[in-house]
Amino acid sequence: LTAFIQALQQLLVKDVVVVDAHTLEVSWYEPDDVEGILGGFAVSVGPYIPDSVNEPHWRHVANVTADSRSYRITDLEPNTRYQVTVRGY
Repeated sequence: LTAFIQALQQLLVKDVVVVDAHTLEVSWYEPDDVEGILGGFAVSVGPYIPDSVNEPHWRHVANVTADSRSYRITDLEPNTRYQVTVRGY
């Protein structure tokens, strides 16, 4: 299980840690500049496909509260590379 961080127009992800063969824990920094009210964060995961011209098939895994700074993504396939995104909403 391997994680890659995608940061295009998302929050700055602090770290992605492999917990076990089926679990990643992603953490992110507190946003510096929030316009309006931050409702929370949407966490998504998708397969990492190097040099692909296609977008990965993202799977939304959770909406977490605005004061959250980490989330555990479970039920992942072993021996698979993943990309993780975190977006504010």
